[in-house]
Amino acid sequence: MARIAVLGPEGTFTDEAARRYLKGDFHYYDSVTLIFEAVNSGECERGVVPIENSIDGSVGETIECLKNYDLYIVGEIYHQIRHVLAGTGNIEDIRTVMTHHKVIGQCRQKISKLLKSPKIVTKSPSGSDLSTAGAIEVVARKRDPSVAAVGSKSAAERCGLKILIPDLSDMEDNETRFFIISRQEAKRTGRDKTSILVAVKDEAGALYRLLGIFAKAGINLTKIESRPSKDRKWEYMFLIDFEGHKDDVGDILKQVKDSTTYYKLLGSYPRG
Repeated sequence: MARIAVLGPEGTFTDEAARRYLKGDFHYYDSVTLIFEAVNSGECERGVVPIENSIDGSVGETIECLKNYDLYIVGEIYHQIRHVLAGTGNIEDIRTVMTHHKVIGQCRQKISKLLKSPKIVTKSPSGSDLSTAGAIEVVARKRDPSVAAVGSKSAAERCGLKILIPDLSDMEDNETRFFIISRQEAKRTGRDKTSILVAVKDEAGALYRLLGIFAKAGINLTKIESRPSKDRKWEYMFLIDFEGHKDDVGDILKQVKDSTTYYKLLGSYPRG
């Protein structure tokens, strides 16, 4: 049975998404970086990591790891997210809210509207980043009616917490996209998508010329996002997703590579 690395503990949204679409022996890690490490070392065959949320945008740690590790994207998962507020007391008791730091951007409006200026905690007592399921476990252990957690309904119910607010997301249609990563490339399916990471010269028209290569070939870009390169300040890299398999557009990708200062193929994989 394949070993699959996901964000833990059990009950995170990453865990939910992975279990919905994959079968295997699930192993839990405290960060995206540790998931990449587990797959890169061979400890796990595959990993599932969040790449972007429909409300709060991209996950910088995932993009940085895609740059730093020689792994392939072999699939994508779109998973509906419904955050609940869970605790042991009542809504009027809440003074502290614990959750993963990315979740705050997805629930900020409702938190400010429904709660009285709570303290937001995104770190565990040991100082590491909390996952949503980890936050729920901390609240369940504390049994403090003034402390609540934001996470999944399944994790809250598993830990015996009350559901105080059943849907805390600012948008009704809240969705997170996840990448499946592996040391081996995915097989071609005929309905694929390809992701690349590139950088261009810091000069007028450089990005325009790069995008023009795709436009002239009639290739549909489904995502383009700039990220700091972290090599030099004010220099940027671009994560680009486009429809099609790399083997169908080899000449186009050669043109792209020749027009960039940095190029990395992240993988071709079945569209979610």
